[in-house]
Amino acid sequence: MALIPGHYTTSPIMGLVLPVPGLTDRLGVEPPGASWMELQNTAMLVLDAHNHTPGLGSLVPTSGLNINADLPFNGYRATNAKEVQFANQGSQPSDLSCIYFYNGNAYINDTAGNKIALTSGGGIAGSPGSISGMTGNASAVYSSPTFSFYSASQVYANLGIGPINLYDTAVGITQAVQLRSPASLSAGYSLTFPGALPASTLPLLLSSAGIFSTGQITGSQLSLSLPGSTQPLLISSGGVLSAAQITGSQISGSAGITGSQLSASAGITTAQLASTIGSGTTVALQGYVDTVSTGTISWGSNWTDQGSRLTKGPGGIVTLNVDAAAGAGNGSTVATLPSGYRPVIQVWGMAGDANGNLVTAAFISVHTDGTVVMNAASLTTGHALIFSISFSTS
Repeated sequence: MALIPGHYTTSPIMGLVLPVPGLTDRLGVEPPGASWMELQNTAMLVLDAHNHTPGLGSLVPTSGLNINADLPFNGYRATNAKEVQFANQGSQPSDLSCIYFYNGNAYINDTAGNKIALTSGGGIAGSPGSISGMTGNASAVYSSPTFSFYSASQVYANLGIGPINLYDTAVGITQAVQLRSPASLSAGYSLTFPGALPASTLPLLLSSAGIFSTGQITGSQLSLSLPGSTQPLLISSGGVLSAAQITGSQISGSAGITGSQLSASAGITTAQLASTIGSGTTVALQGYVDTVSTGTISWGSNWTDQGSRLTKGPGGIVTLNVDAAAGAGNGSTVATLPSGYRPVIQVWGMAGDANGNLVTAAFISVHTDGTVVMNAASLTTGHALIFSISFSTS
């Protein structure tokens, strides 16, 4: 087919030869097959056969698709997909050989219609009765209400786990007791429980080999001993177990400890001794000392210390001896006592001057906030206020 240059154009995508209005002439004038009517008929036949493959029409973009029914692949694979996003289903479909998401988890329906969970609770859903990676006769078995883990037939397996939360089995329990390893260990160790329960309540002891046992606490376990020996097992208010010696502060006054069981370094007080020690028994009480502490007096404005003293002895009894030069008159604050050296109720006492004369109607008061106040009809400024008073702090 001979075409006259300038009497036709070619479409850019499908290469259709199209007539040019006003130039392409009618049939019989243009060469055979090149008239405007023939060119249009040829182009229409090509359009009729196009399928949007390369050279046969523009490729259809995603925005040009409106899939409103099942899209069959006619037995072919969907390839080169970056990812596949699923809509979460409100109910499980009954289709066979399909993958879907239901209630936030992935499922697959096999060819028999079984609905198999692939994920559960943010993880892979395991097959009932087994855990991935187990070989040989290893297994996990649930027999209500107990899970059992085996490394071989009838051989229980070791478990490597983090802290264990122990719950009661009643419905609705939310609080647990947690067992955990220390945050750091210089070396691992094992703990072995007693072979049987004791016939009566006894202390729980822990040996240097990590073996628990029950028995009475002996005198050697109340005193200092070398590391590695058998020690009582103590539990703190924070729930931390430790092996340590029992100190005097951890023994009740009614414990009935005898003299032969006391060490000089045990720190046992007389109140913690048995009422009957035994004839001829010598009790070592070197660990018990009645101490006397000294407090610091804060003096009031214009008052000068001339040899005063503040002490607290056994039982919390405070003694205040004052010898101070008066610098203020009636109702002034002589001094302030520190915390721990203050009475639980306000107390009163009489006072005298440096010459030993009793000041008429004069007295001092010690308040619960520690202030010591002078109340006197007359007291010469510069003379010494002298008094002594004792009171309890508990």
